[in-house]
Amino acid sequence: MPKILKNKTSFTAAHLAVTIFFLGGGCSPRLKDDQIIARVNTDVIKVRDYRTAIEQLKFSDQPMSKRDSLVLKNMVLKSLIRRTVMLSEAKRRGLSVSNKELEDTANSFKTGYQQGGFEQTLLDQRIDPGLWLEHLRGDLLIEKLHSNLNYKPSKPSLREALLFYEANAADFKVPASAKLLQIVFAQQKAAEDAAIKLKAAPDKFRDIVKELNSSSEEADSIENTVTKGLLPDEIDKVIFSAPLNRVIGPLKTSYGFTIFKILSRNPSLNRDFETVRKEIDVLLGGEQKASYIKDIEDSLIRAASIDYDRKLISAL
Repeated sequence: MPKILKNKTSFTAAHLAVTIFFLGGGCSPRLKDDQIIARVNTDVIKVRDYRTAIEQLKFSDQPMSKRDSLVLKNMVLKSLIRRTVMLSEAKRRGLSVSNKELEDTANSFKTGYQQGGFEQTLLDQRIDPGLWLEHLRGDLLIEKLHSNLNYKPSKPSLREALLFYEANAADFKVPASAKLLQIVFAQQKAAEDAAIKLKAAPDKFRDIVKELNSSSEEADSIENTVTKGLLPDEIDKVIFSAPLNRVIGPLKTSYGFTIFKILSRNPSLNRDFETVRKEIDVLLGGEQKASYIKDIEDSLIRAASIDYDRKLISAL
């Protein structure tokens, strides 16, 4: 067990849920990044780790209430301790992540970005690219630990699957959908002029839209399939009630001034139990594994040696 320093208290993580209640708001700028908040087995949690986690969880720069700050602080500290315990166990088992594994995974995140674009996105979000890579390595190491556990899956029983189906029937319902053509304008006058042309020749909707797009920079068109309930109410109601093949609009929406032509609609569909049984088995299997992993993690946390600096944490 690490030596207990002055102003520090040693405890097993079994007490974590009832002992980490520290008053305070955001992390004080007077604290140094390399100051140690807690020692977990042979690893440490530093102020930098806390600051990084806090920045990722804050939704805005608006000041938080004392209560919200306390809740956030406790959540972050518990998360950091759990993560550090898992990383400590992974290293104890001799697990590691190679530079190639890290590079390949990092590159998968960069897909679709221009060169340097992903790194700039991190900086825009006030995330240091180097720290992000370090955190990613930890994520991969914890994934390896989870895969290294002696988990033996069991197929859910028929009763378990049926109960899950009944409790989550809405999740196995295919919602109504509609296929449509639409064109959106930023300006109402341009939309009204286009609507006159489109309503006069609805069968030539695509040709007219193509002509409008080539002559106007503000027109945006698309052929799309939409799901009932996902669009704003004012659009949803029109799409799923208007006559087929009739030009509707322009309607003022949050997107602009929109003109529709509904091509077809499909009603909602309830998938029966036998159709979705394999999906249910996968979902229940995932829940079983997640529960097993959580139990293992909880036992490791209870057995961990954790020394935390109460005075330093109260200053965060």
